[in-house]
Amino acid sequence: MLLLEKVFDPVTPGQFAQRLRELFHEKGVSGAEIARRSGFRQSSISEWLRGEKEPKATAVKKLAEALGVPVELLFADPTTDPGVPAKGRPRSKDPNKDDEGTSSEEKSS
Repeated sequence: MLLLEKVFDPVTPGQFAQRLRELFHEKGVSGAEIARRSGFRQSSISEWLRGEKEPKATAVKKLAEALGVPVELLFADPTTDPGVPAKGRPRSKDPNKDDEGTSSEEKSS
């Protein structure tokens, strides 16, 4: 488990890697760009993205800073965690619903 498990719900390296990949995609950044911003080797970032290694707490903090997100966002499930801002959640695939999954009919009631 990650070192921040005492602060956040424990996540597996695979879950952390998945969330990290989602944030890279959402922010439109590459491993090379985050390596440049954070000072980590690109190979370390690649290992974290693949879930092969776990970053230490200090590395997680630097990753969050390089991505411009709060540390909590790296550990949250954007599909179920109400604490994750809507911009951190996947967009609704239903054209009649907003990013929060609320339809225009539900909003008017």
